[in-house]
Amino acid sequence: MNRVIELQNILSSHVEWLKDKTKGERANLSGADLSGANLYRADLSRAKSIIKIENQSFTIIVTPTHARIGCEYRTHKEWIKMSQNEAVELGLQEKYYKTYRYLIGSALKQLKAQEIK
Repeated sequence: MNRVIELQNILSSHVEWLKDKTKGERANLSGADLSGANLYRADLSRAKSIIKIENQSFTIIVTPTHARIGCEYRTHKEWIKMSQNEAVELGLQEKYYKTYRYLIGSALKQLKAQEIK
């Protein structure tokens, strides 16, 4: 099945599940390759194994193995090891460097807590 159509089906089913737990299915995007995915306005609240963080300046999507900040998609280890200079070269404003690292770390802790439940 086409990856875009498959993702649309997962998200549609998740919206149904959010409205009525007897319909649809909770989205499980663990292991999903979201590179290139347009998740603008996607309601991923309470989706399993994915955290989406938005504010006016940036969007972060964290799955159990990767994180996407803007259009950059990398492993957690790559984001955490990234120096401030490397982040600035990618276009990240210097003042947000520590915030990105903190948010990715917090999201990872939350994903681990979800696995325990």
